[in-house]
Amino acid sequence: MSSFAQNATIVLVHGAWAGAAPMPAWKAKPSWFLLAGEDRMIAPETQCYMAKRMSAKIRTYQVDHTPMHTVPGVVVNVILEAAWETRAR
Repeated sequence: MSSFAQNATIVLVHGAWAGAAPMPAWKAKPSWFLLAGEDRMIAPETQCYMAKRMSAKIRTYQVDHTPMHTVPGVVVNVILEAAWETRAR
């Protein structure tokens, strides 16, 4: 396991799922979705369903399941687009 994966892993404590979840931010805030067209873990059709459900601006790229590792520039560009478009809010 990479050091990134080890550091990003969250240990679930007993009872972590017991409480009610708050309203997700995507219901009230603008959202962007990087759809990974070559993802073999989550089908692109499923990603599209999730993105449309959250009314996200969909940015599709032919990338794998981990674009933050394989094409970080693409991820940065999507984040910068979101930051630029929401800067005045």
